[in-house]
Amino acid sequence: MKNLLSLIVVMTMATQVVLAATLTLPQALSKVPPPPPVPTGEHASLPQKHEYQRTLRGFMATLKEADFLPDYKDLSVVQAGAAINADDAFRTWVFSVAPPSVGHKRGASSVIVHPALFTLPVIENAPAILRPPAHAAPLVDLADWNYAGNPYHNSRALRLRAFVLGALDVMMLDDLLEAGDASARPNQDSLAGSILTLAYVHPGFRGVVPAEVAEAYLVGLRKLVRRALDHGPKTLPTTLGSFTAATPALAVAAKLLNDPAITKEAEGYARKVFADPQFFDAAGYFPFGGTLDSFNGIALHFAIWGASAGDWPFARDAMAQTHRLRAHLTLPEPDGYLVGPSHMAALTPPEPVHDQWNGPARDWAAALLTDEAACMTKMPTETEISEAPARVVNSINQAIHEPAWRGGMNPRPWGPGSGAHANIGYQYYPKGYYARRVALEKTDLAKLPVLRDGSFVRRFTDEFLVAKTPSHALIVHTGPITNPADPDAGFGFGGGALSAFWTKATGSVILGRGIGAWSPQYKTMFDEWRSLPTHAVTGVTAAGKVFTSAHIAKPETTFDVKETAFSIVAHGLIPSSRQNEVLFTGTLDYTRKFESTATGVRITTTLKADSKEAIAELYEVVPVFLRERDEQRNATPTAIDFRVGGEWLPATETPTSNVTAARLRRFDDAVDVIFDRPSRVKLAPVWDCKYMCYPSCRNILIDLLENTGTPAAIKDVRETSYRIEAVGK
Repeated sequence: MKNLLSLIVVMTMATQVVLAATLTLPQALSKVPPPPPVPTGEHASLPQKHEYQRTLRGFMATLKEADFLPDYKDLSVVQAGAAINADDAFRTWVFSVAPPSVGHKRGASSVIVHPALFTLPVIENAPAILRPPAHAAPLVDLADWNYAGNPYHNSRALRLRAFVLGALDVMMLDDLLEAGDASARPNQDSLAGSILTLAYVHPGFRGVVPAEVAEAYLVGLRKLVRRALDHGPKTLPTTLGSFTAATPALAVAAKLLNDPAITKEAEGYARKVFADPQFFDAAGYFPFGGTLDSFNGIALHFAIWGASAGDWPFARDAMAQTHRLRAHLTLPEPDGYLVGPSHMAALTPPEPVHDQWNGPARDWAAALLTDEAACMTKMPTETEISEAPARVVNSINQAIHEPAWRGGMNPRPWGPGSGAHANIGYQYYPKGYYARRVALEKTDLAKLPVLRDGSFVRRFTDEFLVAKTPSHALIVHTGPITNPADPDAGFGFGGGALSAFWTKATGSVILGRGIGAWSPQYKTMFDEWRSLPTHAVTGVTAAGKVFTSAHIAKPETTFDVKETAFSIVAHGLIPSSRQNEVLFTGTLDYTRKFESTATGVRITTTLKADSKEAIAELYEVVPVFLRERDEQRNATPTAIDFRVGGEWLPATETPTSNVTAARLRRFDDAVDVIFDRPSRVKLAPVWDCKYMCYPSCRNILIDLLENTGTPAAIKDVRETSYRIEAVGK
């Protein structure tokens, strides 16, 4: 710790320089457009039906342009004081991974917008109430940052800007919910996001407004909280994840309102979100489209915030489970890139490690909440910790000088806003974490599960099994792939699949990847059905109708799991129709068995067919991961060879008979797929994802018809069995 403190002093002295900027502040301010003219005729008026609204507006009427004009100065890096300790320094580093967003992607240029826009004559502008293009949360965060080089610390102007934004929103939102057009009212998710912002910023401005004004604000907030509680979490949305936004919103608001009844109701609301199977799957995710989808990441953002703010044990337990699952589905590549399976996702294609709203700020907030998330974060070096104040200073200076505002610098007619974005880890940093994390770095919890010592088999309810030995790791998925109440909204791929086969030297050689109903590729995916990157039995009838075991919504499963071994059986009928279209007549009864071996897994797929339909092609599909085209653009794609008569030959899209094995060469090693009997095998065309992520995959197609392409009805049993094994140098 002494070394860290010494380095902090040395590095901050070395970085105590004048920060470069392309514009001086006066020049930057010259870019700000003037406020709109104040009409001489009739103005729009803020709602005044309730006493609290009249109190808020009355105080707003006393505020002039000068009240919102901060003393514009650059932030500067200053020498660390002698009293700084390692824990405070590390908390500042957590702050630096997501400084206050006062002018970046999701933040309007909240500091630099014209101060007149916050005055009542401009807000009450004809023909509509106007809202300044600013966000209250980062204004409060910047004013709260107690750093010697922050000239905006305790800035009354910034705090009053936050007050006006909050007061405007609480009055208008209450009025909209009471009397506005029903179609314009925010839904429960949007309301929760607004409550979160309104509750979050109140402590930031209450010290600069009269006590009766601060209390009036809480009267309006209480009404909104009451609406959210009365509504309750009744339905599960198919997209986004903001239904979990109610958990931090109610937790933060309940502490402000200091009402035992509301506190109890807020906990009950949160318990339903974190424990009801409709909202939280016990395997460890919030289901969207009925599956583990990348929208789960947005839900996690708010859920982590809710668990941190509410400090509810059941919420912490849920977050521990979500990050235990996420860690087990994260596979490191030899080049350091992280990947994972996503074939089960119904709506979007990214894998859990790259789910939506992921990033260091959310990951660190999770790691501060549960040690199960520690392996998803990398401890900074002592130099990086010492440079954290400089990174915050540079980020905020850049935002003030060159704000990347969205929608311009002019006010817009008021409308319901969105949820607050804040550095959750910094706000809820547990004192003493730095020392605890240093100790944790010496344990297995600091490593991704597949990199830990020893062997294990871990089951996540009846949906995922993850197994790891010294030679390899694998993931089997037997969970749902759609929302049973709305299957047409989207399907993932499942049916009982080998999601991934990984070795430390090759990375993820076999990997199932998703497409998702939100992707443009989803609409035409059956045009390239042979290339769909998932472990399935897939075929096409003579009439051109594609069918697949991957669309068994949830297979029947049996598990026999021991400490280091497992056997899993997945069974179901391959769907004979899709969206009211008949694909084939008769039945295709599918069973797949997974059995662990010392160096891999044995897979046996059985198809009991009683079909009157002529089937033209039928394959057991093994999805091979080539590379991620963006982040791994310099990596050589996986090479695939077939063994025929003892000789390894490059695999092609032309069927090859008497294949006894396929070798998948990737990075510096290989994995073999060894057939129990010689098979007719070929490659599918390369499949590239083109929406939200960029993996390239290529399927091995094991011919289950073996009839040289002549369509025929199947009325018998077709079976293939093979082992997937790490070759090892």
